[in-house]
Amino acid sequence: MLLASRLWRCPVLAIALVVFVAVVPAGLAYAPVAAASGTDPAGDPPGAGEGQSGGPQVPGDQPATPGTPPVAEPPAPPKPPAKVEPPRVAVFIYHEVAPGGKGQYVVTPERLREDLSFLLAKGWRPLDYDTFAAWYRGEVQLTGRWFLLTFDDGYEMCARHALPVLQELNVPAVLFLTTGRLDVPHGVSSDAIRALAASGLVSIQGHTHDLHYQVASGGKMRAAVEVVSAAELSADLALSNRIIAGLTGGVAPTALAWPYGAFDAAAAAVAREHYALLFGTVEGLVKPGASGPIPRIGLDWRPAEQARRAIERL
Repeated sequence: MLLASRLWRCPVLAIALVVFVAVVPAGLAYAPVAAASGTDPAGDPPGAGEGQSGGPQVPGDQPATPGTPPVAEPPAPPKPPAKVEPPRVAVFIYHEVAPGGKGQYVVTPERLREDLSFLLAKGWRPLDYDTFAAWYRGEVQLTGRWFLLTFDDGYEMCARHALPVLQELNVPAVLFLTTGRLDVPHGVSSDAIRALAASGLVSIQGHTHDLHYQVASGGKMRAAVEVVSAAELSADLALSNRIIAGLTGGVAPTALAWPYGAFDAAAAAVAREHYALLFGTVEGLVKPGASGPIPRIGLDWRPAEQARRAIERL
């Protein structure tokens, strides 16, 4: 009664009350209907634009069925193995090393040091003979750039002036020794060969005993190994091996460098009875197990700049 008397006195309040009573029950009734109909007031299904966790739904995602294990992603295909570049292996030839460096095949100790320093600076690493031979037989794997340093013939000045450079740069080498020139003028001495072998840096290998010369045959000059009989060649190589073994503590050579790089099929057949590796003078990189003599690159007969360009082309 008190409320009615006050509303009578205040028409505006009465009108507001009437509106409130009419509108609010309708709004309260609307919410359950919307929930039951499966739409929100905006007309969208519940959770539209949302994933199972309430975040954005990724296209193609399907809600997991209760009791069904999730589908595993297929494994990524294996990556192809990295390509391994074959090694570059070169064999270089020198002959005489002497102060003054006069002669086609003579270099000064300074020139030898410069050549070797250039090789090392360009990423070439030195090989000793045993490791080279093992790699050539397929027993050792190499990567990168490697070189084997060789000296031919056996000159006294070479033994005297090359070894200090090798020791300074820690570069091993091979001396292909013509044993018939031991202890003769300009030839290396037996004591020098013992010192080279004892240094641990120099391997002494074969270069014939007394067949490092050429003879006229068939209207042209031919290497003696191509002219003598098989028996003479075999006897010469056997004598050379015995002399070398006697100077190196019993280490017999297992490699021969052909004098002048020359040979024929008959000579090669004889040499294979005495040696595992045969070296020639045809230039190029070494391919392990290849038929024919092992290639070697002459650096001493080239002027210094030409020698370096030859190295850079490898």
